[in-house]
This record gives sequence, structure tokens and C-alpha cells, in this order.
Amino acid sequence: MKRNNQRAPFSNIIGQFYNIPSQIPLTNGYIIPAGTRVFIHTTTFLPSGEESVTIVFPMQIGGTCVAGSIVVNASTLMFNAPGGGGVQTAAPTSRFKK
Repeated sequence: MKRNNQRAPFSNIIGQFYNIPSQIPLTNGYIIPAGTRVFIHTTTFLPSGEESVTIVFPMQIGGTCVAGSIVVNASTLMFNAPGGGGVQTAAPTSRFKK
């Protein structure tokens, strides 16, 4: 399957940090706030070609900071999407070329 890195830029930044542009609500009721710095742990591609991203993020439980992780659709992590993402054609940082 041909992958378009302009539509799926997170495979290019595995092992790096990324600031999420919009909040991400989790099924347990916790909300990862917009602007949170998350770690891009790994990515996979669905048969449809969509990119899924495993992120690691900080969260506070009972006054203690712990690391959480979740798999999200890459569009959730991009700018201008309904509820959080959208198709971003530029890489998230200036270190990457179009």
C-alpha cells in the first residue's frame, strides 16, 4: 500500500514529542488538554490507509503524575478537524520537509 506522508505525517516523528492542537476526550472521562506535549510511540496503518498513532501523555491521578497511553486516529492529532483533527499537509515541526 502506498502511504502519503503528507496525509500521515506521524510515522515520520515516531520517538519524538508533539503538542496536540485540540483536546482529546478519553473514554474514562479524562480529557487530554489542547497544547499537551505527547510522545509519539508508534504508528500503524489501517487497511483503509488511515494512520493510527499510539501516544503517551502525562495525566494526574490522585495528585500523582502518571503516564497514560492511547491509540488515536492521526486526524485527531492534526489541526482544523472537527473535534480535533483534520488533514494537515505540512509536517508538525520545521525539521521535516513537505
